[in-house]
Amino acid sequence: LEMLSGYAGSKGVPAPKLAVIGSGLLLLIGGLSFLTGFQPLIGIGALALFFIGVTPMMHNFWAIDDQQQKMMEMTQFMKNTTILGLVLMLAFVTDIEWPFSI
Repeated sequence: LEMLSGYAGSKGVPAPKLAVIGSGLLLLIGGLSFLTGFQPLIGIGALALFFIGVTPMMHNFWAIDDQQQKMMEMTQFMKNTTILGLVLMLAFVTDIEWPFSI
């Protein structure tokens, strides 16, 4: 918690400890929802909220001058954006019963 909140604070995240705990809860809710198939729309919402909030704050490549660091942050930004697209796409197939759903 200390290490992650320190990093989040260095990126300008307000209330970094609370933000790290909140983002961890969103990931936990989303992951458990996907693994169990229980309430997948809630899991999709939790993961979408996580990626929408975290991606621009933590991977703000447009504000970095060092080219190597900028490239790394842009890669992470694009990765998170891609995963967000996948998560949102899953919202359209949730009417299909998940094979291992509870």
